Amino acid sequence: MAIEKLIIPDFDGAQEITVVEVYIIALIEVSSDAAVPEPAEQKQAEPEQPKEAEAAQQPVAKPPADQSPQSAAQDIPDAADNTTEQGGTYHATPSTRSYAREHKVNLSAVTGTGPKGRIVREDIDRAAAGQGAGTATAAAKSTTDLVEFRELSRIQKISGPYLLKNWQGIPHVTQFEEADIEELEAFRKKINGERHSDEAKFSPLVFVVKAVVATLQQFPTFNASLSEDGKSIELKKYYNIGIAVDTPEGLTVPVVKHADQLSLTEIRDELQRLSLAARSGKLAINDIQDGTFNISSLGGIGGTGFTPIVSSPQVAVLGLSRSFIKPVYDGQNFIPRLTLPFSVSYDHRVI
Repeated sequence: MAIEKLIIPDFDGAQEITVVEVYIIALIEVSSDAAVPEPAEQKQAEPEQPKEAEAAQQPVAKPPADQSPQSAAQDIPDAADNTTEQGGTYHATPSTRSYAREHKVNLSAVTGTGPKGRIVREDIDRAAAGQGAGTATAAAKSTTDLVEFRELSRIQKISGPYLLKNWQGIPHVTQFEEADIEELEAFRKKINGERHSDEAKFSPLVFVVKAVVATLQQFPTFNASLSEDGKSIELKKYYNIGIAVDTPEGLTVPVVKHADQLSLTEIRDELQRLSLAARSGKLAINDIQDGTFNISSLGGIGGTGFTPIVSSPQVAVLGLSRSFIKPVYDGQNFIPRLTLPFSVSYDHRVI
């Protein structure tokens, strides 16, 4: 076995260093069944030193057992750096190979993620845990058969860009509040109980529309529209309330025209007509135009609040969530009260 002397730079007078790891790059491949000629010249042997001193002061590198030593000016090929094992080729450092042996990982089955595809310790860890890159890729491919692609409905295709434009172009502010509707619900049940069995019932939305109109009359800025140049607003003296209705084709917003001029019964009947027309796809163009303020109700799917999107050129929208029983302190006791959570989104340029 031959020993080569490795030349190290001058580290400000340091006389001794400790060799942690020798990194070897393969420059040539030598066939295992071919004879390797001896070098033409051999360097003059260094004076012999005690083995202990030599080991402490000079780093040494051992060439592979099946190869002859080469000049110190050349790197020694590391046949194990690019190794074929069980039909697969891998690229790894000696320390990585040792780490793989400790974890009983076959390097030929591991996909390297290091520089130039080199296998690193993280790849070994993933492979040991059964989560190698190759396994993950195979798992990802196998899920393609479990994906279904479905085209958006006609309404979704039309309303999608419009919703996105409103969300990105309007500076939304949303405020959340609760309303005590205990007495209102008792009144609604009372008048519904007085109706004939074949007569339409009053839904909570009928009373919400009536209350919204009264609020808009008190706060006219909420029933306005913003000019295209953003420099003026138009205050509406009429009250057309849009109601978001979920249909098999997507969300649509029919409008209760001149709601301020309608009685509770007329609002109930108009809401019923518009809902049936929306769900059957028979809404007229006039039924979805000229809204001044919209109401969106998600109480049917639950939740305690959400952020409804303002529909330009309108400047505000009301969102209704699911009502619930809330304990309210009356000064002496906690009493159960039916409570309706709601949210109002508005254009902060106007309100």
